[in-house]
Amino acid sequence: MGDLVGLFSPELRQKLFPDSPSLTEEGDRLRQRLHRLWQYMDPALGQIRLHLELRNWPRLALALSQAQGQVVNFRRSPEFLLIRSADRQEFERLTQQFTRILEDPAEIESSLEEGSETVGEILRFLDQFLLRINARVPLIRLDLNTAREALRMGQALRDSRGDSPDRTRLTHKLIQTTKPLGVRDPQALNLLKRWVRAERSGRDVKTQLDSLLSHLEHLSSRLDAALS
Repeated sequence: MGDLVGLFSPELRQKLFPDSPSLTEEGDRLRQRLHRLWQYMDPALGQIRLHLELRNWPRLALALSQAQGQVVNFRRSPEFLLIRSADRQEFERLTQQFTRILEDPAEIESSLEEGSETVGEILRFLDQFLLRINARVPLIRLDLNTAREALRMGQALRDSRGDSPDRTRLTHKLIQTTKPLGVRDPQALNLLKRWVRAERSGRDVKTQLDSLLSHLEHLSSRLDAALS
């Protein structure tokens, strides 16, 4: 999800998403919100086209007003700020065009027709955006498998004893397995580094390992949910 989110300072990220540990989770939230908007707009466009064909202007006006509400709600959501600038500008343009058509109509019937066409443009934008997101499914699956394998190794390491050869081998494999997750989940890399420092110093080893394993378990659950 990395190319879907902007680069914000930790302070701004904390302000926008106080409960989120990393940009990966914000990317998931963006994907889910976009999908919910698409789920509304796709059948809504069918109804709008039917009302337009029947020249049922009151129902068409109501359907367009409701669609506008959904679009504006997404535009005002914190997840909207995570879209890359070019896509954000295009959605801004479509939103402003939609609002201008409905709120300042020169001629009501032609404005409703134009508004119906704009809903189609918005839906095409969402289709293309979601196709790009779905193209990231292999990366999500890769991270999920990596997180699960790292979690399995970490649990085995936690259950091992002393300075046995098995523990040394598991320690090395856990580091090498977890490190690639840092590309799309910086928190995993941060926790890995803390645990490595604890291993070297011999202090708080169990605490830091437990923190890493807890994050890997949460990450696995989140990635699994994203795939489904």
